[in-house]
Amino acid sequence: MVRPAGVLPFRVDRRGAAERFRGWLGSLWFRPSDLKRHAELAGIRGVYVPFWTFDAATHSRWTAESGTNRGTGKHRRIEWRRVSGFLEHFFDDLPVPASRGLDHDLARRIEPFPTDQLLPYAPDYLSGFLAEEYGVDLKQAYAVARQRMDATLHAACRAEVPGDHCRNLVVETSYSALAFKSGLLPVWIAAYEYRGKSFRYVVNGATAKAAGTAPWSWVKIGLAIGVALALLLLIFAR
Repeated sequence: MVRPAGVLPFRVDRRGAAERFRGWLGSLWFRPSDLKRHAELAGIRGVYVPFWTFDAATHSRWTAESGTNRGTGKHRRIEWRRVSGFLEHFFDDLPVPASRGLDHDLARRIEPFPTDQLLPYAPDYLSGFLAEEYGVDLKQAYAVARQRMDATLHAACRAEVPGDHCRNLVVETSYSALAFKSGLLPVWIAAYEYRGKSFRYVVNGATAKAAGTAPWSWVKIGLAIGVALALLLLIFAR
């Protein structure tokens, strides 16, 4: 059993989370045209989801080969040179769900949570809501956090490489000032149905940011691919 150190209270009520559902559906691309009209919210519940959050100061040295385009047309070539650099970055309250029920990809899509507003844990905050127990221990969560940090740092170092191209990027990072917290974060979790199939929908209970799963319209995707191919043919035909 893990006793959460803090709790982030719900700022979005049930009605607000349900109203956000239609707006979220309308923002989707390449989905069936009648999705917004026929999708029915089957139920919605407020859950305090357990999270670990991590702090870390990072110091990264990177090396790479930077490529610069030279010439034009048939005489175009890439001139490569060795480059290196140094990057410092601080991760503040990087969240990792400790839930077995909430899909971690959906959880990431409704970030960030305003963890600077965490309040000391008190059972009174849980009144009227469900609260899930910790299903991921600290060691497992830290491994996930390190993967996210490493990926973020690799992308940040890649952005530091000058020129038009990059290859053989190597990033070496040292971590310090590691810290963690445990906390309960508010999430509205719902299911909705469309043409007999069930899909997932979640809302950040503090910010109202929404995400979910939804069916694809392969007709729209096919049309978009066809238009893109037609444009490419026109470009190369000139």
